[in-house]
Amino acid sequence: MLRVNTMPEISPHINIYRQFIEDLPMAAYVFDEGGYVQYYNRKATELFGLAPVPGREKWSAFWKVRSGQGLLPDEKALSAEQSAALDIPLDRPDGSRRYVRIYQRSINVGEGQRSYRVHLVTDVTEGRSNEEKTMLLAAIVQSSEDAIISKTLEGIITSWNEAATRIFGYTAEEMIGQPVTKLIPQDRLDEEPVIIERLKRGERVEHFETQRMTKCKRLIDISLTISPVKDSAGNVVGASKIARDICEQKNTARLIREREELFRMTVESTNIGSWEFFPDTGRITWSDESRKIWGIDYNIPLTVTFLQSLVFKGDGELLKRKALQTAEEKEGRFDAQFRIRRADTGDLRWVKVQGKALFSEKQEPKRFIGTMLDITADKTFTERLEQIVNERTRELIELNQQLKRSNDELGQFAYIASHDLQEPVRKVQTFAGLIERHLHEPRLLEHYTRRIKAASGRISKLLRGVLDYSRLSHLTGRVQDVDLNLVLKEVLNALRPETERLQAVVQSDELPVIQGNPDQLYHLFYNLISNSLKFCTKPPMITIAVSRLHHRQTEIVFRDNGIGFEQQYAEKIFHIFSHLNPVDQYDGTGIGLALCRKIVENHGGMISATGVPGEGAAFYITLPAR
Repeated sequence: MLRVNTMPEISPHINIYRQFIEDLPMAAYVFDEGGYVQYYNRKATELFGLAPVPGREKWSAFWKVRSGQGLLPDEKALSAEQSAALDIPLDRPDGSRRYVRIYQRSINVGEGQRSYRVHLVTDVTEGRSNEEKTMLLAAIVQSSEDAIISKTLEGIITSWNEAATRIFGYTAEEMIGQPVTKLIPQDRLDEEPVIIERLKRGERVEHFETQRMTKCKRLIDISLTISPVKDSAGNVVGASKIARDICEQKNTARLIREREELFRMTVESTNIGSWEFFPDTGRITWSDESRKIWGIDYNIPLTVTFLQSLVFKGDGELLKRKALQTAEEKEGRFDAQFRIRRADTGDLRWVKVQGKALFSEKQEPKRFIGTMLDITADKTFTERLEQIVNERTRELIELNQQLKRSNDELGQFAYIASHDLQEPVRKVQTFAGLIERHLHEPRLLEHYTRRIKAASGRISKLLRGVLDYSRLSHLTGRVQDVDLNLVLKEVLNALRPETERLQAVVQSDELPVIQGNPDQLYHLFYNLISNSLKFCTKPPMITIAVSRLHHRQTEIVFRDNGIGFEQQYAEKIFHIFSHLNPVDQYDGTGIGLALCRKIVENHGGMISATGVPGEGAAFYITLPAR
């Protein structure tokens, strides 16, 4: 409990001031030349939290009080300095701190002019706190990365921080007192009246994205947050505006959108689907392409059980092992190829799924993400390619035997060529001798002359065939896009008299366009069709069918209803000078089908044949697709 101050009887002169001091609205105290307190009022007791004994205690005996300049207030007063107001911190007995402002004055009283010192003390704690807050706020405003601008309701700028200078290029001196419309582009001037009206209603404008003009006339993207400023009566008198430069943010967002669009286009162009799986909840999300691959309608919910039911039975265990391995491995990579039954059609498809597990802080898989792709076409092609490779491997194993056979065939070719060429020559010589002996017999002369012409004609055909065959050692001449439909049309025009005579019917699918030599391809079609016309005993029926083996090869099949052949001769018919039928019954050189094989091989393809005696033959040609 504070003691009531009792002033000692020190002087009738000082007592004159006693009532005056007591009635002061601020703390006051009086001390003598020795620094001893003579009197203090009730306000001083309340402020300092102490009641010193007058005449016995000095001002310096008060609680922790320092001026910060090395002198106590009473010491400064006793030095006869008439200083201005002095602000000092004051630590009260209860542990609280107050800031006080001391006004000090020396007075002389009485006949001997005794000196006293008077201190008037006011509590400035609240004012100092507000001042510190103001200074802190000012520091925050100046150090902010955002432009902070204040303006009147008329749009006149009243404050401008350093960030505003950095963003807009104008200094505070250039902009304070200027209209804020100086920053607004012409096409956005209508924004300011709308903002002002909202502020007048006391509304706050938040995150308003727009554009403003810098000092160098460059448009920048900014985000505005504008708050109304009110006076003590609550009236809106101005606005505080925070402007954030979002150019980099906008550019980043634009780049993200562009990359997302590029990614989306890339995914769509490659038919790749994406997927997500959350093991904690079992939630599954798929892209449209993923649902398309599995044939699942968009209205059907995705569950693990449902998807497992679509996985081909033999691949289910493999898929489970892959999933468990992914969850256990640190990298968490997932890569599997398996078969599914489409939900809509039941078709069997091959799917390639790749993904990655994302782990929680506890190293538990919390999310799986990845892609999927229908690889059925690639698998089919690979299987077919493997089949072809296996076939080629078997062919390579037989290469030595084939080489030996080729050498044997070469010797046979020399023998047959010699025989076939010499046989018509001998006929010419024989019939020439007979003509000499029967010069006077016109009937015989005419007969022998016809036989000589026939033999010489056969020699001519054989020579042309041999020359044609020798010229086809490799693909020569023009190599270009060849429309086989046009080739077929030219061949049928050339064979029209024969087809009409035999009442032949030729039916064909739409033929492809391939890369090749048009002249050689013409001979290929000509020989195959004329061969079917030649070896027939009834009106010929010739069909030409086309099928795509895969994206790299086309198969063309020529079928007829001719005399056919034994299947054991399917290879022999392609040998040069090979005859399965008597020459006098079916005229020919034995070179036509050998030429066909050479032409097909020149174009990177293969030719084979099947036949049934009395039913017909079929020739299978495989050529590279365009």
